[in-house]
Amino acid sequence: MTKTPIIYVINALPKLGPVHVLESLIRAIDRRTFTPIIICLRGKDPKGYDEVFAQMGISIHYLNRSFVELELMTSTVARQVMRLADQHGANIVHAHGYHPDLVVSHLPKRFARISTQHNISRADFTFGKGKWLGRYMDTRLWSRLKHVDTVVGITDHVAGYCIDRLGNSSTSVVTILNGIDTATFCPLPDEERMILRRQLFPSVTPQGLVWIVCGSLSKLKDPLLIIRAFVYLLSVEAIPRDSVLALIGQGELEGECRNAALGLEQQVQILGFKTNVADYLKAADALVTASHSEGFGLNVAEALLTQVPVVATDLPVYRELMLHDPALLELLYPIGDAKALAKALLASRNMKIPLELHQKLREHLSQERMAKQYEALYQQY
Repeated sequence: MTKTPIIYVINALPKLGPVHVLESLIRAIDRRTFTPIIICLRGKDPKGYDEVFAQMGISIHYLNRSFVELELMTSTVARQVMRLADQHGANIVHAHGYHPDLVVSHLPKRFARISTQHNISRADFTFGKGKWLGRYMDTRLWSRLKHVDTVVGITDHVAGYCIDRLGNSSTSVVTILNGIDTATFCPLPDEERMILRRQLFPSVTPQGLVWIVCGSLSKLKDPLLIIRAFVYLLSVEAIPRDSVLALIGQGELEGECRNAALGLEQQVQILGFKTNVADYLKAADALVTASHSEGFGLNVAEALLTQVPVVATDLPVYRELMLHDPALLELLYPIGDAKALAKALLASRNMKIPLELHQKLREHLSQERMAKQYEALYQQY
């Protein structure tokens, strides 16, 4: 049987959300039918997933282009990608990220040009790059995405945003939810869970609570709001004194987070980057997020699959991931509202996701389901 080569174009392979998704897709895709090939527009990331993909037998090409080259020489880089695709006999090219989208949009029409949109670009670009650069990037992105064949939104919310931004373009838009490894993100029996909890959080008694925050320590994710709400609950003795708020991630607000937790380092633990996020979720009472915008919410999906309730800002994407279940929706709160967040934290105590709902979430969010939907998309070309 002749295999169909798929070129995946991405900036680099750091241990971040879109790369997690790409790894899940490549792990689950039918390798008897498809041959994945990765083109990294930048260089090798010594701390990234490069070696993981290499061990999976994936061919990786590095173009070693700078940000300026990708911004100003986009069509030149596109010709380089075209030559590599032709060498592999590939006519399907799938982009993940801002510069990959720009590059792939410059490929000729003989290629099937696919883009996956992982976020609400206007919000992410302005939060991450500032008002003026963010607006420029956002405008340029959507002017170029009108030249691709298919845009994939990772939720219905993102797909709807894409349809609005594309206007009367002939570009088609589909929804394919991100997929999660359900073998890794799964609940533990109570006894095993308590053993793991004692290992990770030895200072917490059986009466104490453990809340996990997972994601970048950035303005978009607003970890300071979560710290303030947690410290308030401690100050009014609404929760046991040995309760823990554990922040997993890095970012520009790390110093401010540490300052906000001065004197409470035992209770507010800033753990940095961790490779075993699933273990921390399995040991937690709930996941907490204060994000102002999300395209998917990978850590929210991972928590739900681990049968851990989620305290989250009331974003359309979170309602979608939670299957609009009334019990889960009770833990949503308005963006930036510390009092409502504190109330939701208290409501999350001893809450469990019912088995029937958990099974629906497993089917809805599995990487196998995601891979089959992408396979069906590729087969259209």
